[in-house]
Amino acid sequence: MKVKGSMLAAAVVLGLIPVTASADQPQAVTITAVKAVHSATGTWSAQGAMVDSGTLVTLGFAETALPAPDFVVTHVTYQLSSARGSFELRAQIIETVTAPGVLTDQGTWTITGLSGGYASLQGTGMVTGTVDHVTNTVARAFEGDVHS
Repeated sequence: MKVKGSMLAAAVVLGLIPVTASADQPQAVTITAVKAVHSATGTWSAQGAMVDSGTLVTLGFAETALPAPDFVVTHVTYQLSSARGSFELRAQIIETVTAPGVLTDQGTWTITGLSGGYASLQGTGMVTGTVDHVTNTVARAFEGDVHS
């Protein structure tokens, strides 16, 4: 009888432990984004764990490390949207002057889901790219892992 009571108590205790759904395993993704140098909007596309494309809107932009002689640190927040939903991508990028009017980007990014099919999206990774004032183009590749 004592064993039955102990088993019942253990079952009750286990029943009180909340069950949480496990997140998907992180999967590789590459998100490319293109916009004009001083434009707040652009386009994006993704390959890998997610295949989609849509519009990009700059929500926040700040530069630090000024007046460094040949680099600047850029903090940027984008909202990426498509018919599936939207997510926010935040990046911290070191932009180094590599030619007159051209900066090369290297940094990190994180994603937070906002709505629709991307409401639970999370991710992190590395960003590379260029800011080319000669061609008036900002082109960046965000490579890393995402999951829901």
